[in-house]
Amino acid sequence: MACPGPGRRARPAANAVDGRQRARRLEAGSERAALRESRAVLAGRDKGERVVAAELTVDQLAKRDYFPMLEGLATAGRRSERGVDDDRDRYRLHVKPRLGELRLGDVEPRHVAELIAAMRARRPKPYAEATIDNVVAVVRALCSVVSGGDKGRSARLDVPERS
Repeated sequence: MACPGPGRRARPAANAVDGRQRARRLEAGSERAALRESRAVLAGRDKGERVVAAELTVDQLAKRDYFPMLEGLATAGRRSERGVDDDRDRYRLHVKPRLGELRLGDVEPRHVAELIAAMRARRPKPYAEATIDNVVAVVRALCSVVSGGDKGRSARLDVPERS
């Protein structure tokens, strides 16, 4: 966001919780101050929470937020490229077919439990518990991307505890 110059104020636009775009004139005189002020406005709107639209599907969330986050961690050296590729494969093979088309607002713990049960019921040979744990770790990571909120405004994925 560039500050428009002396005597003029920035007017950033943001989507409100109801999905409508709104603009607000900021009092900041510099770009840095404008960024700080716009973050404060958004934090006030979201009550300090990271809001993810409940209309978004799990697959859209993975493509928009989760995979870019993993790639950023790999670029920074905090995750290995192999680990990122493994998580991408786990998502593609296990999570996407069962949960990918569900809207975040519709995902319930029973959906994750059904994913786990299907992996354990696979015939002729069920998946190893380590594989299931790794897939659940991907689901938990998606949950951490969503993190918090109620289903009316945002969505939260719940993962049942291991039995």
